[in-house]
Amino acid sequence: DPARSSTAATRKLAIEKATVEGLQQEDRWKRASALAYAAVVLATEQLLLSTTDTALYAEILSLTQERHLAGRATAHEYLLAQQELERKRIAWHESWSVLMESNASLQQYIDTEPYTQLSSSIEEIARYAAMLQQQPYDITLLEMDVAVNNQLLRGLKRQRLPSLKLNATMVPSILRTTYKLQVPKIGLAIHM
Repeated sequence: DPARSSTAATRKLAIEKATVEGLQQEDRWKRASALAYAAVVLATEQLLLSTTDTALYAEILSLTQERHLAGRATAHEYLLAQQELERKRIAWHESWSVLMESNASLQQYIDTEPYTQLSSSIEEIARYAAMLQQQPYDITLLEMDVAVNNQLLRGLKRQRLPSLKLNATMVPSILRTTYKLQVPKIGLAIHM
C-alpha cells in the first residue's frame, strides 16, 4: 500500500527530526546555563571590587574629614569626598542588584541555594564555552524538512499511480497433502 509505506517513512523522518531538535534544545540549554553561570561569576567579582572600592573610599573620606577638622582641607574638598563615597555606595548597590539578577537567571537552570561560593574562574568558564562548539542544527533541520517534503511528494505520486492488490488464501485439500492458493477476485488458482 503506497500510503502506508509513505506514512511509515515520513514518521521515521519525523522521529529523526525530533531527535535533532532535542539535541539542539539541549545545546541551547547548555549555552544559556553556562552564560548565566558566567554572569554570576562576573557579577560576584564586580561586587567584590565595588566592596573594596567603597571601603577604601570610606577610609579616604575619614582622612579628608580629619584633614578638614585640622584645617588642612577645605569644606569643598570634604563635600566632594562625601559625594564620591555616595557614588561608590550607589555603584555597590548596582553591583548587588546585578548579582541578584544574575543569580535569578542562573536559578532557572540549577538550584543555587546549597551553594555559598562559586569555584570557577573566568578562565575556566571561557575554556568550557570554547569546548561547546556551535553545531549546524539549523542546516540539519532544514535538510530534514526537505527530506520529509520529498517523502510526502513521493507518497502522493505513488498514491496517484494505479496499484494492484491481490487477496489470496491457502486452502488445504482434505484428501491431498497439498495446498491450493486461491485468488477469488481474479479467478486464479495456483497448486503447490
